Amino acid sequence: AGNTPAGNTPAGNTHRRSHRAIGLVAAAACVPALLSACSNSPSTPADGLQIVTSVYPLQFAAEAIAGSYAHVTNLTPAGAEPHDLELSVQQVQAISDAALMVYVSGLAQAVDDAANQEAHARVNARDALGSSAIINDPHFWLDPILLAEVGDAIAGQLSKVDPAHAKAYATNARTFTSSMAAVDRTWLRSTKVCATREFVASHASFGYLARRYHLNQHAVLGLSPDAEPTPSQLQSAIDVVRRNKLTTVFSERLLDSKIASTIAKETGTKVAVLDPIEGDASSVGYTMLMQENLAALVAGNRCHP
Repeated sequence: AGNTPAGNTPAGNTHRRSHRAIGLVAAAACVPALLSACSNSPSTPADGLQIVTSVYPLQFAAEAIAGSYAHVTNLTPAGAEPHDLELSVQQVQAISDAALMVYVSGLAQAVDDAANQEAHARVNARDALGSSAIINDPHFWLDPILLAEVGDAIAGQLSKVDPAHAKAYATNARTFTSSMAAVDRTWLRSTKVCATREFVASHASFGYLARRYHLNQHAVLGLSPDAEPTPSQLQSAIDVVRRNKLTTVFSERLLDSKIASTIAKETGTKVAVLDPIEGDASSVGYTMLMQENLAALVAGNRCHP
């Protein structure tokens, strides 16, 4: 906690994920009587282009860019926390079979390892965005402009894998950029004037959102959402709430709300949900979740256009 500058997260917090080796399964022997040939090559448009993504917002972007020319599979199941993601043998094989993998490094070690060892072609969002745009936080998609940039990178890679549909991918990328720009305009307009630009969150997943919309994130925890807060971390967050006369403390959809509830009880404030959009949210959709996040922040920070 403490007064963290907009877009930054507390220093010294890193993922405490063990580096687990990924189990690789030998390919089944080909049976000549049944199969004319064996191949380890990725899927092609003729047999259905396959894309694998590591987290829902990347699935959202990949589906928008690929349109009907590919099937997109997300590795993080519904209700799961992607920081804790471990891959099954089948998921590792899906990465190997896919024409393209789209992921963001630094979110789950198992995914990073599989991308490096198994992916034939890949888009790493960190590489696509460049060092000038990157902060110590993998949740770049909370800045819709950056998500649009990754959409462009997906279109570029798909055009290499499937050049026959390059024009369609480029067109879809332009449409996607326009839709993300519309989300961004709504956020900029709605957060232009706020009673406070400070907010307290359970863990440091809103750095990009804070930077884009000139807010100051005060995270009780660092980047690891499964850590237990220390008494000093809780007290620092309580001090931020009182000093800035905050009315709301934010919890997350996939995390236990006890951290936010403890702070709210101590300060007489309420708890609201601010969603980092990490888990499978395809039934709701990225745009709707960003609208819900905006409504929560506008109410909590007393903003108006």
